Amino acid sequence: MKYLLQIVCFLLLISCKEKSEELPKTEIYNIQDLGTLATTEYTFGKIIYLNDSKDWYRFGDRKILISVKAKVKAGVDLTKVNKDDIVISEDNTKISLKLPAPEIVSFDMNPNDIKTEMKDVNGFRFEFTQQEKVKILQLGEENIKREMLQSSILNDAKKNTRIFLIDFYKDMGYQEVDVEFNTLK
Repeated sequence: MKYLLQIVCFLLLISCKEKSEELPKTEIYNIQDLGTLATTEYTFGKIIYLNDSKDWYRFGDRKILISVKAKVKAGVDLTKVNKDDIVISEDNTKISLKLPAPEIVSFDMNPNDIKTEMKDVNGFRFEFTQQEKVKILQLGEENIKREMLQSSILNDAKKNTRIFLIDFYKDMGYQEVDVEFNTLK
């Protein structure tokens, strides 16, 4: 009975010993399966005002005020990551990633977010045609895209992607995660 108790204690000690699990390397390279990782979303709004009463030969004037919103998402296209961009340390505790530069992954101007706030047509002038309204909206879209590139959306996408991947790989068991980005060309 004494020996049986010693054997059970010995087996318990062995089973309590921490096992160093081999991290699943095949899953690490499946990061490409995530596709495009959108980590930041901004909403840009623009008010577009047009007054085309400047021509001397037209009697009356036309004015229109349109508000538009666009939802823009930025992130990283992980399908561009290859095996050379992922380096794992020999002791399996550190992983280094080299990712493509963040980019705009979606731009959505929902028609429900386009509103004619004010319209004033007087004199011998005609209403704005649908074709004219489309041209006005194209100007608004161009302005939003310029504003978007001057914003910090890409920097925020880089920061959020880094946070997400560090947490992701630490949950897989890595103690140190290094995330770097390629620069825009």
